[in-house]
Amino acid sequence: MGKFLVEETIEACTITADAIKRIDTELKDIVRQYNTGKEEVNTRLLYLIRFDGKGYIVDDIDSLLKYFSDAQKVERIFFEVSDITIVKNEKIISICFNNNIQNLSYFCVTNDYKEWTEATFYRLKGILSKYQNSYSWVRNWKVDAFVQITAVLLMFFCALYLAVKTSSILNVEHPFLIAFIGWLLLFSNCWTYTMLNLRTLMPKIFPVVAFKENKLKKYLVNVLLTVIVVPFVIWILANIVRYLQTIGATIFR
Repeated sequence: MGKFLVEETIEACTITADAIKRIDTELKDIVRQYNTGKEEVNTRLLYLIRFDGKGYIVDDIDSLLKYFSDAQKVERIFFEVSDITIVKNEKIISICFNNNIQNLSYFCVTNDYKEWTEATFYRLKGILSKYQNSYSWVRNWKVDAFVQITAVLLMFFCALYLAVKTSSILNVEHPFLIAFIGWLLLFSNCWTYTMLNLRTLMPKIFPVVAFKENKLKKYLVNVLLTVIVVPFVIWILANIVRYLQTIGATIFR
């Protein structure tokens, strides 16, 4: 490993065939410049792709793109530039795209020369930044907190509303309170399992690194947000006021 190393985690990016070609072009240009003035070629660019439970290491971009286009599910793509001289024989550039949330995606540059290391790092960072997507908002703690608080409020108001509707059939003391607690316990237990499933499902729908951008999914998500979610939120807000009025009239009559 070189004396200087700069690395960064990659999050929320979409890697398509065009992105692979663009990254490959940049790496080949870096390799060409690295070899300029030397008597012999002393760097090597390799690619690794893992898909559908199998993996291949290749040394040409056409093979990588062929495997990429044939894959049903791409799991990982790795670019590696190595100094293969007898003195060094080490990786100087590594770019790893991994759609498994348990394994980080990253890119790393290392060399004995600080200026070259930093310049190459920021050069690659500028290229990779072009392929960022908006999926990172899913893993933001603020979104998780918003979903949790919204769910609690909905459960609370739904429990109040149903308690108003069902308390009359209970032949016990304080029927409204008993009905409210019963409905709230039912909703809270259902939400516990729903939240666990959502947390398992979200990384699959919005992966850290997406391969082969799914235009249909993107279109359906936009339709869902525009046609279903927005009107639903408006409907909920409009009815919360009505429910509060009904509950207030029941409690303070």
